[in-house]
Amino acid sequence: MYRLRILILAGLLLLPVLGIEARLFQLQVLEGARYREESERKVTTIEILPSMRGRIVDRNGVVLARDERSF
Repeated sequence: MYRLRILILAGLLLLPVLGIEARLFQLQVLEGARYREESERKVTTIEILPSMRGRIVDRNGVVLARDERSF
């Protein structure tokens, strides 16, 4: 009886681990090429930067801050 309980408990603890291993196998081996292509496509995307916003002046019209493009 004691041995049966240990086997059942070990099976219940081992089941989630096997499920995680199966999912990792699916992601890495079976679908790995798809995710690799998707990540490479995201790395090489072109991002358009917003335009310049203007100047910040005080009440006398003196420029306190201005936008400058930098590349």
